[in-house]
Amino acid sequence: MSVENRMKNYNQNSSYQLLLAKSNMDLILQAISRVLNTPSPTYVLADYGCSEGLNSSTLFKEIIGHIENLTESNFLLFFNDLPFINWADFFKVISSPEAFISKRVFSSAIGKSFHEQILPSNTLHFGFSSLAFHWLSEPVPKYTRLEFNHYNEENAQIGIRHYTRLLELRYQELAVGGQLIFITSSFQGEDATYEFQKELFNKLHEKGLITEEEALNFKYPIYFLTPEQWDKVLETFAGRFKIHEKDIKIIQKIPSISDESQLKGMLEVISNSLICVFKDCYESVFQNRENKEELMEIAKENLKEIVAEKGMKQGFGGGNTICIALEKIS
Repeated sequence: MSVENRMKNYNQNSSYQLLLAKSNMDLILQAISRVLNTPSPTYVLADYGCSEGLNSSTLFKEIIGHIENLTESNFLLFFNDLPFINWADFFKVISSPEAFISKRVFSSAIGKSFHEQILPSNTLHFGFSSLAFHWLSEPVPKYTRLEFNHYNEENAQIGIRHYTRLLELRYQELAVGGQLIFITSSFQGEDATYEFQKELFNKLHEKGLITEEEALNFKYPIYFLTPEQWDKVLETFAGRFKIHEKDIKIIQKIPSISDESQLKGMLEVISNSLICVFKDCYESVFQNRENKEELMEIAKENLKEIVAEKGMKQGFGGGNTICIALEKIS
């Protein structure tokens, strides 16, 4: 799957992601405080999945600010994301006066996938990721019918392998005593984002805008584990990682909105965010069409209708996040 456009305009469409990260800030600050238990003249930190930098710089300003007065050490901060994100805008963001953290913070960027080792072994003191680790490192099998259930046993095993592989890579990078804390969504009966996508391509097919074969070309490149599946992953690291937290937060749904202008704004935010994140996935469906851009706009309008219909019935948002904090102990 192409990744060139997936995070385009992420800074303008990621306020919800920042809100979820900040809801776990107490656990994040506890994790960064434990870093000081391992004295070092320079602490190496990494953000896996920094995208265009706005959320990342906001969070790390608070994270490093929490401990910089407790140590005289310097900080080497690595921002990591895929090579095709908008790095030009990223550097504008992190070099802005608003993003300034401290004169003792030295920043660098790594344009590689975190599905591979990106730092030397035993060098990392603090690794962080928010709503990024769920991007799968191997593709799910092609769906065979339009009502295909993404959350089946075969895909569950792909998801478990994926997260186990990610943690193994981070384990290699961490120094003994190093801390890893990450946030992702937890599956509890439904993944609303996937349901939106499935309904979208069903709707486009029903309207005769795409063929069934085109609809089945959509690949949902995400898998969320249940808390029990996370236990299976973490069990494989017994004796190597100490688990400090495995905290699940229930994100309450925003009640149905009756005010028309407020509803319109909410629909625009949600649909823009989904189009931003899944743009490459949509384009893979429309790749052989001359009117690809027109279909993208049609998809956006249909997605808005789907979100509106479900939101009016069930409320907006909701779901669960899981925040896991680990320490390398051997």
